[in-house]
Amino acid sequence: MTESERDQTGEETRGCDIPLDTVFDLLSDCQRRAILRYLTRHSDSIELAELADKLAACEKTDGDDPKRLSTSLYHVHLPKLADGNVLTFDPETGIIELEPESTVLAPYLDLASGCES
Repeated sequence: MTESERDQTGEETRGCDIPLDTVFDLLSDCQRRAILRYLTRHSDSIELAELADKLAACEKTDGDDPKRLSTSLYHVHLPKLADGNVLTFDPETGIIELEPESTVLAPYLDLASGCES
């Protein structure tokens, strides 16, 4: 594959299977960036409740308790990341695992981390 190609829909893919527009859509939310950052730095696999606890502990706002965060992760962010093929989420077991394709997001996460610090 060349460095920049187009998928069947015409979206630019940048040498990977995730279209560039999808990459930016997945990373457009700070919660999704936090999920991916935590998983890539700490664990390739984690349970939903544990992830919610870890993210809530890192949050700087008072409004994100683990239960509320868990609900948001379950219904919004994890399904979106799973649809983007960067992780798998089993709603029955609550297990979240990174997919190998998630490595393509690393440079964008690093760039975003520098801006959010």
